[in-house]
Amino acid sequence: MRDILLGFLAGAILAGAAGAIAVRRAAPPAAVPQEAPAPPAEEPSPERRALDERLSSLRARLGEGGVEDVFADPERPPSDREVTRWLMAALAGEGPMTRGDREAEDWINGALGWLADERGQNQADLEFGPLRERFVVELLEKRGAGLDAEQKKAFEKFLYEAEAAFANHLAATAGKPDEERLISGLKATRDWEDRMAAILRPEQIGKIGDLGVLLDQWRWLPACEPRLIDPSDPEAALETAREKLNPGDYERARPILVEHVNAMVAMHREVEKQRLESPDAVSDVDEFIRYMEIRIATRKRLVEEAGLRADAIPPQFLMDYTAPRDEEAAE
Repeated sequence: MRDILLGFLAGAILAGAAGAIAVRRAAPPAAVPQEAPAPPAEEPSPERRALDERLSSLRARLGEGGVEDVFADPERPPSDREVTRWLMAALAGEGPMTRGDREAEDWINGALGWLADERGQNQADLEFGPLRERFVVELLEKRGAGLDAEQKKAFEKFLYEAEAAFANHLAATAGKPDEERLISGLKATRDWEDRMAAILRPEQIGKIGDLGVLLDQWRWLPACEPRLIDPSDPEAALETAREKLNPGDYERARPILVEHVNAMVAMHREVEKQRLESPDAVSDVDEFIRYMEIRIATRKRLVEEAGLRADAIPPQFLMDYTAPRDEEAAE
């Protein structure tokens, strides 16, 4: 499972990207008078050099898609229509999205990471917009299986509601922690896959079958992958916190982390019970949202009750746990 706290896409590209692009776009500095020579320019940090190299590589790879004006107007964020054109070009001929699933996955990660930076959006947030659905419709048109009049009407209705949901998500989660943004985005998009499937005909869905890996990478649907533990002996689950925290902080955090472990185990047992009664009672997304909600509650308690700084609570403190079913539950 990809690291949920870093977003679903190539989050490393974003770190500091805005600053790097600003440096490249800035006007050259004015000449320094002879009597006050400028000090030698500082050598870029290894992180900055690595970022510049990755962005330069990405620009070259975007260009491989055959779109010459990708960076024609660096002051204007690219529109969905422009992005769709680049993706179409990347699928054509020997474009970067024609070289197998792994290459296509890497390319779309990089392209969408760059796009998020250009638009000034959180990379995970970009995944919760309807750009993916716009691309599917354009792709079908290109492949001779475009929407008919009735389908277009249904798609426009979906698109109107999706854009509104995306705008509400951005407004409601601005500045909030990653877990809260993730919950909001997952709730906003939870039925989009089914709604698009209801609009399209089976033969149209077949036309996009070869892009399954790419589209799954574009909008990841989560499923919990909890670590199996013995709830009567939670020490293994607390190992990371015990190693990273000083003794005083650990003693204050320990009971809260034990309750976190117990809450995770109880949640998964309840979900299992509900699914035994009805297989569709709780979706994977719903279960994952419950997991996120427990993480949020634990993080809040660690800050407010244990006095930890939010930036001193790594993801390893808040992992997902489950336990073997006991004999009574198994009967």
